[in-house]
Amino acid sequence: QVEAQRAAASAADLAALDLDLAAQARLQVYRAGALRALIGVAEAALATHTERLREDTAALNAGTLPPANVLRDEAEQARAQADLANAQRDYRLALVDLQTLLGLHPLSAIDVAPLDATWLAAGAEPPAAAADDLTLALAQRPELAAARARLLATGADVRLAQGSRQPQVSAFGMAEAYADRMNTDGRWAGYMIGVVAGLPLFDGGQRRAPFAAGRAAQLQLAARETEAALAIARDVLAAHERLAAARANLPAAETALAAASEDYRLRQVRYRNGLATNAEVLDSLQSQTRAAAARVGALNEVLAAREELRRARGDSAPVFDN
Repeated sequence: QVEAQRAAASAADLAALDLDLAAQARLQVYRAGALRALIGVAEAALATHTERLREDTAALNAGTLPPANVLRDEAEQARAQADLANAQRDYRLALVDLQTLLGLHPLSAIDVAPLDATWLAAGAEPPAAAADDLTLALAQRPELAAARARLLATGADVRLAQGSRQPQVSAFGMAEAYADRMNTDGRWAGYMIGVVAGLPLFDGGQRRAPFAAGRAAQLQLAARETEAALAIARDVLAAHERLAAARANLPAAETALAAASEDYRLRQVRYRNGLATNAEVLDSLQSQTRAAAARVGALNEVLAAREELRRARGDSAPVFDN
């Protein structure tokens, strides 16, 4: 029984490692997808700056625009090119991290699609109450199963050590070849039945020490089991809060992007009609780019929070959702 419980604890530890690896891999995929999407944001910004530079250069050649506007456009285009190069670098580094995590060769071909709203549909599930998720987590988290198995194994050791401290009693019986009376066949015969009890008095603590050590280990493992259950409860509740906040922030990020895009469109119209400065348009364009990047971050936050809740419950799922 002791060895079976210890084997169960080791198996639960291995299951926890598997869940950790799957969660880390999935989070890294989401991160790589977000960085790939940010490349698209940087490409769109560069394309917009390039088009504005073309239009302003034509206006400069026509004599309707001062050279300062074109110089500012060129500077912004160069900055957009640098932002794109940095985004591409970050994505490539994320792929290297993903290859390392999955144990793939560094030169192996691997790619991740840009993160968008369709990723939310993969692995989506209706929200459950925190109490239901907590009950599920306490039933299937391998960390708690490992703690319980170790506690049961130690309890068996304690019972074994406690048994060795009890008085040892044995019974015996024997037939004597010689006795003090004769049986009906004319033979001398006799019988003796006895009970022997042994009580260890002086053993130098050899029996007491294993029991005391086992009892201390049992108390320590019981405390660890309680700590594991409390940690699981904290993980589930924290994951619920993070997921609720992420889901609430996503519509706000989408609204902010729509507002920033409309603001840039209107300022560009005013600029073409001579009613807005180049600086105002560029500031609006930067706001649009930041809003687009923030929306990608909001999508990634929802996926990461959902994965955190999955891990908190102890759910097993494929490494890749899509």
